[in-house]
Amino acid sequence: MKQPTVEQIEKYSCETYDVKIEDIKSTTTEAKHLAARKLTIYLIFHFTKMQSREIAQLYGRKQQSVDDFIREIRYLKPRDNDLKIIIKGFEYLIY
Repeated sequence: MKQPTVEQIEKYSCETYDVKIEDIKSTTTEAKHLAARKLTIYLIFHFTKMQSREIAQLYGRKQQSVDDFIREIRYLKPRDNDLKIIIKGFEYLIY
């Protein structure tokens, strides 16, 4: 089982939410950009060996913000069928 790259995760999130990589890395709070950013950060944390501190540095965020995004996705995942399907779709692609 090969660990996905950050680039693969970013590409998946961009395609899923129809946004550009610049939108994920920006500070905009437009709903689909924010959703893509949160998903990207969660997937990087969950599927790579990167810690939240490293992810925060990669995206120019505070570690607390990254931790909050990860916690939010963990909370929503069992409650939001669309999100669950999106995450399962990524798992299917990489495994």
